[in-house]
Amino acid sequence: MSGKFWKYTFFIAFVLTAGRALAQQASAVGESDVIALTLRRNLGIQASAYNPQIAATEITKAKSQFDTHLSGQAAFNLDRSDKTSIIFGTDNRTVLYEARAEKKLPAGVQGAISLSNQRDSTNSAFATDPIFWETILRTEVSAPMLRNRFGKSDRALVSLSQAKQKVAAEQAYIVVQNQVAESLTQYWNWVATQYYFEVSRRFLKAARDFSDSTFRKKALGLAEETDTLAAQSQVLEREAEVSRASNLVKTTEKRLRYLLDEALEGSWRSKDPLRGSPPKFSKADLLRQALDSRPEYLSLRREVAAKDIQIALAKDQTWPSLDLFTSLELNSVDPNYGRALGETWSAQHPNWLVGAQFKIDLENRFAKGELDRSRLEKAQVLVQLKETENLIALEIDENWRQLLLQQKERDRYSQAARFQNQKMNLEFEKYTSGRSDSDTIVRFQNDALAAERQRLEAELRYRLAWVQLRKSVGAFVPNGKESALETR
Repeated sequence: MSGKFWKYTFFIAFVLTAGRALAQQASAVGESDVIALTLRRNLGIQASAYNPQIAATEITKAKSQFDTHLSGQAAFNLDRSDKTSIIFGTDNRTVLYEARAEKKLPAGVQGAISLSNQRDSTNSAFATDPIFWETILRTEVSAPMLRNRFGKSDRALVSLSQAKQKVAAEQAYIVVQNQVAESLTQYWNWVATQYYFEVSRRFLKAARDFSDSTFRKKALGLAEETDTLAAQSQVLEREAEVSRASNLVKTTEKRLRYLLDEALEGSWRSKDPLRGSPPKFSKADLLRQALDSRPEYLSLRREVAAKDIQIALAKDQTWPSLDLFTSLELNSVDPNYGRALGETWSAQHPNWLVGAQFKIDLENRFAKGELDRSRLEKAQVLVQLKETENLIALEIDENWRQLLLQQKERDRYSQAARFQNQKMNLEFEKYTSGRSDSDTIVRFQNDALAAERQRLEAELRYRLAWVQLRKSVGAFVPNGKESALETR
């Protein structure tokens, strides 16, 4: 029994220890993860996502002109006011019930139907019938023939709201591109600080090896006190370097977490190498994709479409208005509700009206001013569109050249760092065999560390040049087309 007890106890302890170890493992975060988390968690993107939704409410408001309106009333009037003659009666009563429905169709036709029942009574001795009933069924239809003909302007208002909603959506994507670029910039800064931390630890080990070797040589009488002091100073400087690098890692990670709104818990580690691959596409491909992807450019193109709709609306307002209208009224005076309705629907007593209403504004300055304004605004947007196109081409050219420049600098600084490390290692071998001095070792270690810093800075500049190039193309968020840029 005791054997099984200890066996189960050991198993439970093992499971708990393994679970704790797994929980403490660092979460791997890559560039693709940062993009996905930024799109999902960044508060700036979440705030900008409301703008298209807010603009979409204007579409609903524009469509409200086609809503169905129902109305009704019930009234009772008791008139016992003093009269100059008894002909009018001293007790007049009216009971009225009415229901009405109105609707405007997208074709511009506006119709209404109403049903009313009115009952009048009087105590006038001169009334032929002291109680009078009337039920009326009335239909009305009107249609514009010149201004807003066939509902052109009504539908254009809806189209204009939809176009503005698309503009708002593209403008929201500007925020998305900027936030993703900021997150990636911070991500690569974080990756670079992790490499810097590892480099500083490696040079701390080199300084300690140098210190240990110096103290051994001093014990043999082969080194002076100044040599040991130089070695200890080198160790202290490298320890300070490690502390500074560790703090930089924490600072950049916290800033990245802020941009991602604390998207992951626990510790993080990067899964992308700092060194990137060379480009495998042409500048012309990037420019073509930018004109299909840059939200600033697409926003202006949609703005041009919106201005075209505004011009069409303004042109329509310069027309005179000519509305055809007709109405049909059917009534019955039967006191019985059922018979009155039946007689009304039978259309035995129609009252039909048809006509036209014409209105023209001789100067019509307001409509002409709106038309001129819309045309000028479109011309302004077209100029802005051309300016944005030129700016995109300029940004891509500059960022492309910057990427190639940083690639060359990265390769050269990497080779220089290798040479400096080889020089340091060879000199340390000579030092251990007594063929070099401590001043040379300190100087060579400092030279190698400076070369490593330059290499890391060059690697980081290359990665950031990648980020800027992709931002200038608008390639962070897929738009359904194959991208010329891929994460490398």
